[in-house]
Amino acid sequence: MPLLDSGNDLVEGSPVADVAITTFVSFEVPFHEQSVVGFNVTDSIDGDSVRGDYAGHLPGVVHPSFEWKTEFEPYGSERQVANEAIRG
Repeated sequence: MPLLDSGNDLVEGSPVADVAITTFVSFEVPFHEQSVVGFNVTDSIDGDSVRGDYAGHLPGVVHPSFEWKTEFEPYGSERQVANEAIRG
């Protein structure tokens, strides 16, 4: 599974990229040009946005989307009592 595949993985902003050529054996860098490619990323907050309904600034470069499953177990449930017994 690719890391960036949902179309919502890049953070809103204007990232830029450098281009470099290196040698494999000696790791020399005969060519390096900074800020060669740039583009704008916008996030509209609606639809399938990774940010959900949060409208504030999100730091970082990528925000991959992961599927989560949560379960609620009320206090005193059979599983909760068993976990407490194991912990002592």
